[in-house]
Amino acid sequence: MASIGTQLIAQLLASLGFEPINKSTIIPRLNRIRPYGETALNDAVHSGIKLILKLNSALDDLGASNAWNFVHIVITDGVDTVSDTSIQELAVLFAMINRGISTERCLTVFIGVDLTPQALVQLALLKSLGGENCQLYNVRNVDLSEIFQRITATLGVQRRVNVNMLNMGGIQAMHFQQENVPVMTIRQRNFAVLLNLDISGSMDGTRYESLKNSVSMFLRNLAPNDLASCLVFNDRVQMLNNIPLQQPKQDVQVIQCQPQ
Repeated sequence: MASIGTQLIAQLLASLGFEPINKSTIIPRLNRIRPYGETALNDAVHSGIKLILKLNSALDDLGASNAWNFVHIVITDGVDTVSDTSIQELAVLFAMINRGISTERCLTVFIGVDLTPQALVQLALLKSLGGENCQLYNVRNVDLSEIFQRITATLGVQRRVNVNMLNMGGIQAMHFQQENVPVMTIRQRNFAVLLNLDISGSMDGTRYESLKNSVSMFLRNLAPNDLASCLVFNDRVQMLNNIPLQQPKQDVQVIQCQPQ
Protein backbone atom coordinates (compact mmCIF):
# COMPACT_ATOMS: atom_id res chain seq x y z
CA MET A 1 0.00 0.00 0.00
CA ALA A 2 2.83 2.37 0.80
CA SER A 3 4.31 1.96 -2.68
CA ILE A 4 0.90 2.63 -4.26
CA GLY A 5 0.59 5.80 -2.18
CA THR A 6 4.07 6.90 -3.23
CA GLN A 7 3.21 6.31 -6.88
CA LEU A 8 -0.01 8.31 -6.55
CA ILE A 9 1.86 11.22 -4.99
CA ALA A 10 4.51 11.11 -7.72
CA GLN A 11 1.82 11.10 -10.42
CA LEU A 12 0.00 13.97 -8.73
CA LEU A 13 3.12 16.11 -8.48
CA ALA A 14 4.07 15.39 -12.08
CA SER A 15 0.57 16.31 -13.28
CA LEU A 16 1.02 19.73 -11.65
CA GLY A 17 4.39 20.27 -13.31
CA PHE A 18 6.63 19.42 -10.35
CA GLU A 19 9.86 17.57 -11.16
CA PRO A 20 12.52 16.05 -8.90
CA ILE A 21 15.45 18.43 -8.60
CA ASN A 22 17.88 15.91 -10.05
CA LYS A 23 15.68 15.59 -13.17
CA SER A 24 14.61 19.21 -13.49
CA THR A 25 14.28 20.67 -16.99
CA ILE A 26 13.69 24.23 -15.77
CA ILE A 27 17.00 25.71 -16.91
CA PRO A 28 16.99 24.10 -20.39
CA ARG A 29 13.46 25.40 -20.90
CA LEU A 30 14.33 28.89 -19.66
CA ASN A 31 17.15 28.88 -22.20
CA ARG A 32 14.50 28.50 -24.92
CA ILE A 33 12.83 31.79 -24.02
CA ARG A 34 13.47 35.36 -25.08
CA PRO A 35 11.65 37.82 -22.79
CA TYR A 36 8.88 39.68 -24.57
CA GLY A 37 5.71 41.66 -23.92
CA GLU A 38 4.09 43.29 -20.90
CA THR A 39 3.69 42.24 -17.26
CA ALA A 40 0.71 40.31 -15.87
CA LEU A 41 2.04 40.18 -12.31
CA ASN A 42 -1.27 39.85 -10.47
CA ASP A 43 -2.39 37.08 -12.81
CA ALA A 44 0.89 35.25 -12.16
CA VAL A 45 0.55 35.50 -8.38
CA HIS A 46 -3.07 34.35 -8.69
CA SER A 47 -2.02 31.31 -10.74
CA GLY A 48 0.79 30.47 -8.33
CA ILE A 49 -1.38 30.56 -5.21
CA LYS A 50 -4.09 28.51 -6.91
CA LEU A 51 -1.52 25.89 -7.89
CA ILE A 52 -0.16 25.61 -4.35
CA LEU A 53 -3.67 25.37 -2.89
CA LYS A 54 -4.54 22.66 -5.41
CA LEU A 55 -1.36 20.75 -4.62
CA ASN A 56 -1.90 20.99 -0.86
CA SER A 57 -5.53 19.87 -1.17
CA ALA A 58 -4.61 16.87 -3.31
CA LEU A 59 -1.79 15.86 -0.97
CA ASP A 60 -4.16 16.24 1.97
CA ASP A 61 -6.59 13.83 0.31
CA LEU A 62 -3.72 11.32 0.15
CA GLY A 63 -2.77 11.99 3.77
CA ALA A 64 0.62 13.37 2.71
CA SER A 65 0.32 17.16 2.97
CA ASN A 66 2.26 17.38 6.25
CA ALA A 67 5.28 15.79 4.57
CA TRP A 68 5.77 18.84 2.34
CA ASN A 69 6.71 22.49 2.69
CA PHE A 70 5.73 24.90 -0.08
CA VAL A 71 7.86 27.77 -1.37
CA HIS A 72 6.51 30.25 -3.92
CA ILE A 73 9.15 32.60 -5.38
CA VAL A 74 7.93 35.48 -7.56
CA ILE A 75 10.52 37.53 -9.46
CA THR A 76 9.63 40.66 -11.43
CA ASP A 77 11.17 43.93 -12.54
CA GLY A 78 8.11 46.02 -13.26
CA VAL A 79 4.62 47.25 -12.55
CA ASP A 80 1.64 45.13 -13.51
CA THR A 81 0.27 46.42 -16.81
CA VAL A 82 -2.21 43.87 -18.18
CA SER A 83 -3.62 41.61 -15.43
CA ASP A 84 -7.29 40.75 -15.14
CA THR A 85 -6.88 39.73 -11.48
CA SER A 86 -7.81 42.40 -8.93
CA ILE A 87 -6.16 43.08 -5.58
CA GLN A 88 -9.42 42.01 -3.92
CA GLU A 89 -9.23 38.60 -5.60
CA LEU A 90 -5.64 38.17 -4.47
CA ALA A 91 -6.60 39.14 -0.92
CA VAL A 92 -9.15 36.31 -0.88
CA LEU A 93 -6.60 33.80 -2.16
CA PHE A 94 -3.95 34.85 0.34
CA ALA A 95 -6.52 34.49 3.12
CA MET A 96 -7.28 30.97 1.89
CA ILE A 97 -3.63 29.94 1.83
CA ASN A 98 -3.00 31.47 5.27
CA ARG A 99 -5.94 29.54 6.71
CA GLY A 100 -5.23 26.30 4.89
CA ILE A 101 -1.45 25.96 5.27
CA SER A 102 0.45 26.74 8.45
CA THR A 103 3.05 29.51 8.37
CA GLU A 104 5.98 27.15 8.93
CA ARG A 105 4.93 25.05 5.92
CA CYS A 106 4.41 27.77 3.33
CA LEU A 107 6.61 30.68 2.29
CA THR A 108 6.00 33.25 -0.44
CA VAL A 109 8.97 35.37 -1.52
CA PHE A 110 8.60 38.44 -3.72
CA ILE A 111 11.84 39.56 -5.37
CA GLY A 112 11.84 42.88 -7.19
CA VAL A 113 14.72 43.59 -9.56
CA ASP A 114 15.71 47.25 -9.99
CA LEU A 115 12.17 48.34 -9.18
CA THR A 116 10.77 51.81 -9.69
CA PRO A 117 9.08 53.37 -6.64
CA GLN A 118 5.67 52.58 -8.16
CA ALA A 119 6.57 48.93 -8.72
CA LEU A 120 7.97 48.64 -5.19
CA VAL A 121 4.70 49.95 -3.74
CA GLN A 122 2.81 47.31 -5.70
CA LEU A 123 5.00 44.47 -4.46
CA ALA A 124 4.81 45.79 -0.90
CA LEU A 125 1.01 45.66 -1.16
CA LEU A 126 1.13 42.04 -2.33
CA LYS A 127 3.51 41.21 0.51
CA SER A 128 1.14 42.78 3.04
CA LEU A 129 -1.70 40.59 1.75
CA GLY A 130 0.38 37.51 2.46
CA GLY A 131 1.21 38.51 6.03
CA GLU A 132 3.62 36.32 7.97
CA ASN A 133 3.90 33.89 5.06
CA CYS A 134 5.58 36.50 2.83
CA GLN A 135 8.99 38.06 2.38
CA LEU A 136 9.93 40.95 0.09
CA TYR A 137 13.32 41.85 -1.37
CA ASN A 138 14.12 44.75 -3.67
CA VAL A 139 17.51 44.13 -5.24
CA ARG A 140 19.77 45.21 -8.01
CA ASN A 141 20.13 42.76 -10.85
CA VAL A 142 23.63 41.80 -9.71
CA ASP A 143 22.38 40.85 -6.23
CA LEU A 144 19.94 38.12 -7.29
CA SER A 145 22.33 35.30 -6.36
CA GLU A 146 22.73 36.70 -2.84
CA ILE A 147 18.97 36.73 -2.32
CA PHE A 148 18.68 33.13 -3.46
CA GLN A 149 21.40 32.22 -0.97
CA ARG A 150 19.30 33.79 1.78
CA ILE A 151 16.26 31.80 0.67
CA THR A 152 18.34 28.62 0.63
CA ALA A 153 19.39 29.31 4.21
CA THR A 154 15.75 29.88 5.15
CA LEU A 155 14.92 26.44 3.77
CA GLY A 156 17.44 24.86 6.12
CA VAL A 157 20.22 24.03 3.66
CA GLN A 158 23.79 25.17 3.99
CA ARG A 159 26.88 24.74 1.84
CA ARG A 160 29.73 22.81 3.47
CA VAL A 161 33.27 22.68 2.12
CA ASN A 162 35.33 19.59 2.94
CA VAL A 163 39.11 19.84 2.68
CA ASN A 164 40.90 16.52 2.12
CA MET A 165 44.66 16.01 2.10
CA LEU A 166 45.78 13.78 -0.76
CA ASN A 167 49.14 12.07 -1.06
CA MET A 168 50.12 11.66 -4.71
CA GLY A 169 53.53 10.08 -5.16
CA GLY A 170 54.92 11.70 -2.06
CA ILE A 171 53.44 15.09 -2.93
CA GLN A 172 50.65 16.32 -0.70
CA ALA A 173 47.78 18.31 -2.17
CA MET A 174 44.53 19.72 -0.84
CA HIS A 175 41.25 18.67 -2.46
CA PHE A 176 38.19 20.89 -1.90
CA GLN A 177 34.75 19.29 -2.13
CA GLN A 178 31.51 21.26 -1.76
CA GLU A 179 28.22 19.71 -0.72
CA ASN A 180 24.84 20.94 0.42
CA VAL A 181 23.62 19.56 3.73
CA PRO A 182 20.50 20.12 5.83
CA VAL A 183 21.07 22.34 8.84
CA MET A 184 19.09 19.82 10.90
CA THR A 185 20.40 16.27 11.08
CA ILE A 186 16.95 14.86 10.29
CA ARG A 187 14.94 16.75 7.72
CA GLN A 188 11.27 16.36 8.53
CA ARG A 189 9.80 17.52 5.22
CA ASN A 190 10.66 17.87 1.57
CA PHE A 191 10.19 21.12 -0.33
CA ALA A 192 7.93 21.76 -3.30
CA VAL A 193 9.27 24.96 -4.86
CA LEU A 194 7.23 26.98 -7.34
CA LEU A 195 9.19 29.57 -9.31
CA ASN A 196 7.10 32.37 -10.84
CA LEU A 197 9.30 34.31 -13.25
CA ASP A 198 8.77 37.55 -15.15
CA ILE A 199 9.70 37.12 -18.83
CA SER A 200 8.34 40.46 -20.04
CA GLY A 201 10.36 42.57 -22.46
CA SER A 202 12.06 44.62 -19.75
CA MET A 203 13.74 41.44 -18.44
CA ASP A 204 15.61 40.87 -21.70
CA GLY A 205 19.40 40.97 -21.71
CA THR A 206 21.57 40.92 -18.59
CA ARG A 207 18.60 40.75 -16.21
CA TYR A 208 17.38 37.53 -17.75
CA GLU A 209 20.86 36.00 -17.84
CA SER A 210 21.34 36.87 -14.17
CA LEU A 211 17.93 35.39 -13.38
CA LYS A 212 18.75 32.08 -15.08
CA ASN A 213 22.14 31.82 -13.38
CA SER A 214 20.64 32.53 -9.96
CA VAL A 215 17.80 30.04 -10.43
CA SER A 216 20.28 27.40 -11.57
CA MET A 217 22.41 27.91 -8.45
CA PHE A 218 19.34 27.81 -6.22
CA LEU A 219 18.10 24.53 -7.70
CA ARG A 220 21.51 22.92 -7.28
CA ASN A 221 21.41 23.78 -3.58
CA LEU A 222 18.18 21.89 -2.97
CA ALA A 223 18.04 18.25 -1.93
CA PRO A 224 17.56 15.54 -4.59
CA ASN A 225 14.14 14.61 -3.17
CA ASP A 226 12.86 18.18 -3.34
CA LEU A 227 10.63 19.17 -6.24
CA ALA A 228 10.38 22.26 -8.41
CA SER A 229 7.93 23.68 -10.90
CA CYS A 230 7.92 26.96 -12.79
CA LEU A 231 5.43 29.49 -14.09
CA VAL A 232 6.53 32.22 -16.50
CA PHE A 233 4.59 35.36 -17.24
CA ASN A 234 4.51 38.31 -19.58
CA ASP A 235 1.17 39.25 -21.16
CA ARG A 236 -0.11 35.89 -19.93
CA VAL A 237 0.88 33.15 -17.50
CA GLN A 238 2.21 29.80 -18.69
CA MET A 239 3.53 26.60 -17.16
CA LEU A 240 7.16 26.41 -18.18
CA ASN A 241 6.92 22.70 -18.93
CA ASN A 242 4.48 23.55 -21.75
CA ILE A 243 7.41 25.13 -23.60
CA PRO A 244 9.14 22.45 -25.71
CA LEU A 245 12.74 21.51 -25.05
CA GLN A 246 13.36 20.85 -28.73
CA GLN A 247 12.11 22.19 -32.03
CA PRO A 248 12.57 21.12 -35.64
CA LYS A 249 15.84 22.45 -37.05
CA GLN A 250 14.10 24.80 -39.45
CA ASP A 251 12.29 26.59 -36.62
CA VAL A 252 13.65 29.57 -34.71
CA GLN A 253 15.75 28.34 -31.80
CA VAL A 254 14.57 30.99 -29.31
CA ILE A 255 10.93 31.12 -28.30
CA GLN A 256 9.13 34.41 -27.81
CA CYS A 257 6.36 33.84 -25.28
CA GLN A 258 3.53 35.90 -26.73
CA PRO A 259 -0.23 35.94 -26.21
CA GLN A 260 -2.10 33.55 -28.45
